Amino acid sequence: MTTYYRTHFQVADAKALKGINVKYLADDGAVVYINGVEVDRTRMGAGTVTYATRADAAPNFAAASASPSEVFVPASALKTGDNVIAVETHVNYMRTATVSMQASIFRVEGTPDDNSSVPADRNTDPTDATQPINAASVKSGTVIQTGDEWNYWTSTDAPASDWATTGSLQSWNRGSGPIGWGDSAAVTALDIAKKDRAVTYYFARDIDLGAISPNTALTVKVRADDGVVLRVNGKIVDTKRMSDGNITHTTYANSAVSAAKAASDLLEVTIPASLLTSGVNRIGVEEHLNYKGSPSMTFDLNATLAK
Repeated sequence: MTTYYRTHFQVADAKALKGINVKYLADDGAVVYINGVEVDRTRMGAGTVTYATRADAAPNFAAASASPSEVFVPASALKTGDNVIAVETHVNYMRTATVSMQASIFRVEGTPDDNSSVPADRNTDPTDATQPINAASVKSGTVIQTGDEWNYWTSTDAPASDWATTGSLQSWNRGSGPIGWGDSAAVTALDIAKKDRAVTYYFARDIDLGAISPNTALTVKVRADDGVVLRVNGKIVDTKRMSDGNITHTTYANSAVSAAKAASDLLEVTIPASLLTSGVNRIGVEEHLNYKGSPSMTFDLNATLAK
């Protein structure tokens, strides 16, 4: 029903262009992602798209080729350095006469729009994930982007007890989101045999928020695949698809979801100033499986700051 494609492209300086145009062929239907975020779809209707979703029309190859789709992607969706484009093509019926995919990327010169979701004073250059994100001068706007680099832990042994506060993350793995398995748009793909899987996977990143005031708030959106626990400076601020009670390294999520559902049904939390500190704060996330054979475990997170 669905075929998946993915490749990388380089952007020398994401702040030195207006964006990119993506031109692609939809035969029969297609969904396009840049750095794990959907940017366009053709002949796929509205709502969640899964592996079993059919395109809503069946053009022949000549018709699909004669009318390719094109979408503008602003610079705010790009990263300096490595970027990923992923395309999934869907057939309208199993015996469709043709299935094909073509995609091209064209640079759009200019400066980023003023309404870019990435504040100009937020450093978007690739950084060592063991170092804090520098958002000290941001007054309002995105401070953690979808696709940013994270420290992650996949061992069947639990990490050190101070992992969500001040513990060292040097021994952890690092990669850009989305991270996991079961998602064709994953930038950091994990391949872990079912017998070797942990129940819980951990993600952490420090961020320097600078001086905060009583009006400061940090709004976080994170996937729950299958369940998620969100921590700030070690304190649990919210969960999704996790039952009440003590949550440990071996606690299962209370239901299972697909990667597509997790990507569209995010946990969204606005964290008040009372849970933040001036300077460096640690965002910690636990992703819990519903069962060891879960077809997906994916993580990605974005956050906006208001002072």
